[in-house]
Amino acid sequence: MLLLLAASMQAFCQLQIRTRGDKISDFRTKTTMVVLSGDEALDKAILGAVKSFWTVTPYEPCQMSEFEKLKVDEDYYFLVVTPDGEGARSWYLVKGGGSAKTKITSMVNVIDVPICPEEGLTGREAALLPAIVVSIQKAIDIGFKGIDDVVTSLKRASRLPLYLPSEQISRKAGKGVAEKCSQKNIQVVDTARADEIFTLGENGAVAFAVGPYTYLFDASTFELYYFAKHKVKAADYGIQADDIKTFLKSR
Repeated sequence: MLLLLAASMQAFCQLQIRTRGDKISDFRTKTTMVVLSGDEALDKAILGAVKSFWTVTPYEPCQMSEFEKLKVDEDYYFLVVTPDGEGARSWYLVKGGGSAKTKITSMVNVIDVPICPEEGLTGREAALLPAIVVSIQKAIDIGFKGIDDVVTSLKRASRLPLYLPSEQISRKAGKGVAEKCSQKNIQVVDTARADEIFTLGENGAVAFAVGPYTYLFDASTFELYYFAKHKVKAADYGIQADDIKTFLKSR
C-alpha cells in the first residue's frame, strides 16, 4: 500500500509539472505584451531594456487598461509589474487566460523577478532591468525555471573587482564595511558610480538591493553570481551584513 501511495504521489507530481509545461509550451509562438506601469521613469527603463535585450518572442507595449481587456486571451503572454507581497514589485511573465476577475498572481506564471521596492523606485532600475531581461530569457532557455536557477557561482566572480553602492548598504550592516571589503578587492562606491560601471560594462561585478532582495551581476556579461532574499523590516532593506560576509568568504 505504501509503494502504491508513493507511486501515485509521484505520478500526481509529474502530472502537475506536465500540465504547467503544456500550458506554456506555446510561449515562443505568441506575442508578449509589455504592460506599462504608469510610472514614467519605470516605464522608460522597462521599454529601454526590452527594446535592447528581449529576443525570445515578438513584443508590443500596452497600457494597464489594455491588459485588463486582453488578459483573458490565451494568445498573449504578459510582462506586468505588480507587488509580490514580500516588499518588492516584481516583473511577472504570465500567460493570458481565465476570467476578467483573474488576478495577476493567479494566472499561469512563467517566471517572476523582483525589480523595484514596493514603495517608490531606487533610481537604479535603468541600470538593473537589462540584466533582468537577460536573466528571464536564460531561465526560459533552461526549461522555464526561476531566477534562482540562473545563478551561477559566486566563485566565478572571485577575481573581479566587486562594487557595493554605498547608499544601498543596510544600516544594520555595521561600521567599517568599506575597510573590511577593500582588503578583498570589494569597493564601496557612490551609487551613481556603481551604476556607471554597470551601464558602461566595465570589468567587475555590481550589487543591487531591491527591497528585501540582493543581486550581484557581472557588469559586462550580466551573469548572475548571487541572489538572496532576506527577512528584514522595510527600514532595514538594502545589502545586508550576511551578503557582505558571503562576498568576503568567496574571495
